Amino acid sequence: MAQVSSASGSLKTLKSFRLGTCKIVEATKGDAVTYQITGRAAGTNSIEMNVFLGDADKAVKTLLSLAEYKPSSSREVVNLNNPGDNTAQYVKSMMVWMIHSTGGQFDLQVFRGELKKMAEAITNNK
Repeated sequence: MAQVSSASGSLKTLKSFRLGTCKIVEATKGDAVTYQITGRAAGTNSIEMNVFLGDADKAVKTLLSLAEYKPSSSREVVNLNNPGDNTAQYVKSMMVWMIHSTGGQFDLQVFRGELKKMAEAITNNK
C-alpha cells in the first residue's frame, strides 16, 4: 500500500483572472467537493497561495460577504471564518482585498469584482 496519497484530490479551475495568476478552483476528493482561491502571493514570482473556502454554500457566502463588506478604516482586519482561518484587509488606494496567509507571511490580492465573479462561477457550476 502506498504511503503517499493526494491531499487535495482532483482540481478543476472554474474561472481564471489576471492571466491565470488568480483563480477559483473546485477540489473533489471522494464525495467531498470544496472550493479554494489559488493565486500568486503578492510580491513573489513563484509562490502560490491557497485560500480554502469550504463547500459551495460556505464558499459563496464568504466570497460575497467579503465583496460587499465596507471596512470602517484602512487598518481594519477582518476574519474570513473559513477552514484556513485567513484574515483580510482592504487597501483602498489599490481598491483590492489583501487576503493574509495563516501566520501572515504572504498576501493574495483579490478585487471585489473578482470575488463576485468567483461566487457566480461556483453557483453556475452546481
